[in-house]
Amino acid sequence: MGEEDQELRPVLRAMGAALDGVLAALRAGEDRAGAQRFVDEVVIGPGGWERLPERYRATLTANAPTFADEHGDPDWARLDLARLAGFPGPALLTFGSASPPWFPVIVGKLAAALGGRARMRTLVGDGHVPHLTHPDRYADDLTEFIRSSRGTGPCG
Repeated sequence: MGEEDQELRPVLRAMGAALDGVLAALRAGEDRAGAQRFVDEVVIGPGGWERLPERYRATLTANAPTFADEHGDPDWARLDLARLAGFPGPALLTFGSASPPWFPVIVGKLAAALGGRARMRTLVGDGHVPHLTHPDRYADDLTEFIRSSRGTGPCG
């Protein structure tokens, strides 16, 4: 995080505390409780877990140990922007208007690294997981991007 991101420090500290709670539950073997905390405290917000269909909750619970493993990697949050800049194709970068405030900052860094190949879009009314909360609208947005990008990528 650079100097320009100073305003995000309090938000990131709060997010770090929420992630610490999630990881504590996971390390205690409480995968479902950790997954629920992740959904309610990190990605969707209070009550998000209960709004998800049970099949999604089961998938998140089954994948919870992987999340804990990822966070054991000291570079889990490092962005290799130089490597990303070498990506030759078009990219759709999205974040929801209800996403945590650090999401647009990160997406902006990704877009800058990709230059003119990136299209950035705010999904109004969505949070971190639009493919779960608004799947039809998300699929329509993605389909439109793919159609509009034909012929602009390395294979197009």
